[in-house]
Amino acid sequence: MSLKRVYVILLFLRFDNLSDCEERKKTYPTAEITWVFEEFVKNCRAGYCIGEYAYVDEMRLGFRGRCSMKVYIPSKHLKYGIKIMTLIIDAKTHYFLNGYVYSGKDCDRRTLTDADNKLGKPTQSVLHLSTPIQKMNRNITADN
Repeated sequence: MSLKRVYVILLFLRFDNLSDCEERKKTYPTAEITWVFEEFVKNCRAGYCIGEYAYVDEMRLGFRGRCSMKVYIPSKHLKYGIKIMTLIIDAKTHYFLNGYVYSGKDCDRRTLTDADNKLGKPTQSVLHLSTPIQKMNRNITADN
């Protein structure tokens, strides 16, 4: 496929419903990619039996374009990027089970109870990510 053909496809490729996108972006900044990312997470959950040990970590995708969710970390090699909080369910194979695109300091609050919202931000992130494996007697490791 020629490069020109790829550019034409990317020009018309859209993962979101344009008619209600602006309304959803007011409450959820990642509205354009939510459906695709949630389908990816759903397929990851269906395709693997969970291990005994899991860990929560962040992953950054290098990105320098215009985006409201872009983070800047000067100490990293790729200073600009999109941060994805992940739950990896097998420490040996590093298989992805759950995740969300970090879109600001209160992006965990939408899915937690009022009691959980009073906890610290890292704890909120772990609670948000570990919902698929809660009450399954698994060990979850997280950094600060």
